[in-house]
Amino acid sequence: MQGLTKDARENALPLKCPYCVEILHDTQIHRHVKDKDGVWEIFSTTCSSCRKVLILLTTEQKEKEAHTLQIEAWAKELNRTALPPEVVEPYASDYYEACFVLADSPRASAALSRLCLQKLLREKGGVQHGDLTTEIDQVLAAKTLPPEIASMVAGITDVGNFAAESRKATQPGLVLDVAPGEAEYILEALECLFDFYFVTPARVKEKSYPSDEEEARARSIRGIVTYVSAASRD
Repeated sequence: MQGLTKDARENALPLKCPYCVEILHDTQIHRHVKDKDGVWEIFSTTCSSCRKVLILLTTEQKEKEAHTLQIEAWAKELNRTALPPEVVEPYASDYYEACFVLADSPRASAALSRLCLQKLLREKGGVQHGDLTTEIDQVLAAKTLPPEIASMVAGITDVGNFAAESRKATQPGLVLDVAPGEAEYILEALECLFDFYFVTPARVKEKSYPSDEEEARARSIRGIVTYVSAASRD
């Protein structure tokens, strides 16, 4: 922190680690630049607890009454459980993108999720192209989804109030206002659909082809059963 004014030090510290809430020390300055907002000073520090890096941008204003601007930056982390490896591209990337922007913009997250949902229903649900409401109705009418997943998918139009905001159906990628919890709801529905369309079929298929070890064990068991059956006839 050498070379900083007293005001700059007070503005920069103390910092809390956004990952583990540890108080951060030993903040280092890298450089500073000037613009109309003042003198931007760039600090960085590494948390001694979790070893994550935090970067801080702050301005030292010339006028005393002016507000100091302060921006913290750190690597985004997934705010949901990682998808199973059976979920293929481009669905996995679309889902993760919707997750990463959720904290900054639920509206953008919901738009990305609606697009992902539409792509999934068209390519895996076998629906005819239409607006998103019509496509949801088609997959529900087909009765291919388990009841609990079907109920969740049906709830997307209600939670998002598609009746009042029809553009969510006709232009699913449009960034529009969302109700509290709407973006999270669509992500949860996608997770359930991923499990149905990708995870469960892949794992069932994997079990249908026994490994050499499993086949050897099966032969051993059949031999034991045959032996016991033969012994019981004596």
